[in-house]
Amino acid sequence: MNPTIKKISLTILVAALAGGTLMAQTKAPTVQQPGRVITLPHFPSVQIPLREDNSDSPDVNITVAKNLGPTGNLYVVDNGWVVSGSADPTFGGPFSVGIQFRPSVTCHAKTLQAAITYFEGTKNLRLGIYTSNAGAVGTLIQDGFTTAIPNFGTCCTLAKVTLAGLGAALTAGTDYFLVATAGSTDEALVWDFVPPFGGGANGQSFSSDGVTYDAEWTYYGAYQVKGTNP
Repeated sequence: MNPTIKKISLTILVAALAGGTLMAQTKAPTVQQPGRVITLPHFPSVQIPLREDNSDSPDVNITVAKNLGPTGNLYVVDNGWVVSGSADPTFGGPFSVGIQFRPSVTCHAKTLQAAITYFEGTKNLRLGIYTSNAGAVGTLIQDGFTTAIPNFGTCCTLAKVTLAGLGAALTAGTDYFLVATAGSTDEALVWDFVPPFGGGANGQSFSSDGVTYDAEWTYYGAYQVKGTNP
């Protein structure tokens, strides 16, 4: 049986601290061994690189892929996927999360931003670009780390990693993964969601381990990948 995918919400957290149930469970077959990587496909219907001003990194001039809510409400502050180290006392682990994207032009990914917030432990987030291997997370292309991580339950700062050199070389029309990994063994982070279009029952999908079915909200972590063209 696949390992359990872990999610967290403020409501669940309050129950946990009171000695109740901590996490929701799902049997989604997208969990990959080893490393317990949760893979989430996300292909925006329109993927046109946008040229933008970026004062802190002027060479980064296009948006390669993104999944963000409107300004001031970029993501849901009280719900997300758990990213944890192997010795995290609350959730266990390690658990990492990868979201699939597909650039529309050949480019270099330079800055990786994600709505990843801090829950406990030693702050150290790793964000990286990986290849796709038959729909699962493949080989690391390039990654980096940051300790500047906002607290869980707050909005709307994105954790940011700037890749060294030119960044990760990407090919148009090819699938890749943005993967979040805990850089410290004792930490837990939360990759906050963007709510599904439609919500309600229309926002659910169902997965099975071959015996029973669990409902899983089709939420994708909020993120933005910027870079240069080419």
